[in-house]
Parts: sequence; structure tokens; C-alpha cells
Amino acid sequence: MGLAGLLLAWMLNQRGAQRASVAAYAFSFFATISVGLLGHETLGRPASGVDMVPVIQKVLKPDMPIYGVRLLDHTLPFFLQRTTVVVEYPDELEFGVQQEPQKWLPTLAEFKTAWGNGQPALALMSPGTFLEMQPAFKAEGLPLHTLARDARRVVVTKFSLPP
Repeated sequence: MGLAGLLLAWMLNQRGAQRASVAAYAFSFFATISVGLLGHETLGRPASGVDMVPVIQKVLKPDMPIYGVRLLDHTLPFFLQRTTVVVEYPDELEFGVQQEPQKWLPTLAEFKTAWGNGQPALALMSPGTFLEMQPAFKAEGLPLHTLARDARRVVVTKFSLPP
């Protein structure tokens, strides 16, 4: 759409119709930006995880830790107004975890220990990580109850969920 509008504006300009050319350019620019913003809204909402927030808030307690297992999710912690403990993959938080080492667990083994300590907790992970971890956690008697999931993430609890 934008290219067609620019081509029309160029053709009008070549014929000496500068005002029509500017109008065609402005309209095509406006239409392209509008379509882009609408498309972002359509794709951005599911990618953000905002639809999971009400489900998570039903079980989330103020002192309950949230772990980000091999996943640095910026959206759910923002919407939940909570920090997450990063597990195994600090990503761009490398400097931050050096400053506050208590906010990360460098290995999956340390996460398993923290997960098994008895305190209720939530964990965010990718569907691939969930499938990878599920058999090992089950074999060790560590619970992983699925609370919510979408295409990008799975949210699990270590406590049974009410029906």
C-alpha cells in the first residue's frame, strides 16, 4: 500500500501535479502507518501474555517467588508488578545479576533445589523447556502444575490448583 502510494505520488509529480503528489504521498503514509498500528495491536496482545494475568493473579501471593526458567519475559512481570528470579539464562541482565546475585539462579540444578523447598512458587518457561523439564521433575517427585499457557510461554505452579 505504501509503495503503491509512493509510486502514484511520483507519477503525479512527474506530470507536474505537485499538490496532488503531496496529497497522494501523505495519504499513503497515513494509511500505511494506520495499517501497521492495527496489525501491531492484533499481534502484540497475544505476544504480551496480558491475557494470562487474571489467571495468575488468582493464585499469586505477595511473598511468592516467580522464576523465569531459561526465559526472560518482560511483559508478565510488568503486568504483575513483580520481579522474576532468572534461571540459567540471564540474557541482557548479565550486569544486573552481577549486582544482585540473589535475583538469579545460574543452574537448573539450583532451580530444582529452590523449587523443592516447600514454598509456593510460580515459574515461567517456554513450551520447549517445559517439555524438556517435565519428565525429570516428575521422576524426582517435583510437581509442575500448568496454570496457564500460550504460544510463547507456560506458567507452572508447584502446588495443586483448585478445580
